[in-house]
Amino acid sequence: MAIMNKAYQEYYRMWDDMAEKLWANPSRIDYDADYWYNKNRNGIVREMIVDRWTGLKVLACGTGVGSAQWSDNEVLNDLGAEVTKTNLVSGEGIQVACDVCYLPFKDESFDAVFCREVIEHVIDDASLMWEVSRVLKPRGWLMITTPNGFNCMPDGKNHLRAYSPENLIGMVKHYRFEIIEKRGNVPNIMRSLLLLTQDGNKEALEEFKKLAELWKQVEESYYFGGELYLLCRKGE
Repeated sequence: MAIMNKAYQEYYRMWDDMAEKLWANPSRIDYDADYWYNKNRNGIVREMIVDRWTGLKVLACGTGVGSAQWSDNEVLNDLGAEVTKTNLVSGEGIQVACDVCYLPFKDESFDAVFCREVIEHVIDDASLMWEVSRVLKPRGWLMITTPNGFNCMPDGKNHLRAYSPENLIGMVKHYRFEIIEKRGNVPNIMRSLLLLTQDGNKEALEEFKKLAELWKQVEESYYFGGELYLLCRKGE
């Protein structure tokens, strides 16, 4: 397993460097769209947990991707929770460097686990779910998100797999999690928004902002959005 972890670390260091360079270049043509895209999805997650996780002991799982760490900070900071941040590689703000499929914590150590944009990256998603369940207290919270497989196909390098809406629901239920709330963001957001803005279509971002407001009124947004958001609770 050590060899696999070393390969993981090298890959995600490379990805982290690339993400850092992207965010350090606000003059790139799609920067505003990329920034809004992340703010939009951060807002969705924050709304789902803000009134439920105050004062809780939270584990934030990371995979090494720099932009994901920025997103985690924006959602979790000032939440009023005690947050332990993990990542595959060490870095600023990371308390524990570890593989999320082999968490170095005792059983039932946390009230909540924040597993955002992680499960599609790991080699063994079953081990991830087992570990998340293990370290959570009974009736503990799980916030899990991943791209909607109908909108974002895996590339085999960064995204190792994709989940359909029902597939992800089936996965969390298999590990005895009850689904409390589910949401989705704007459809085709990853496929269309960034590509359109890279082509110089400045109006695309404003159209997506309007669509995002309308989309909040769609009851079954989970099934059609660009990403899948599930807030769950572990069984007794």
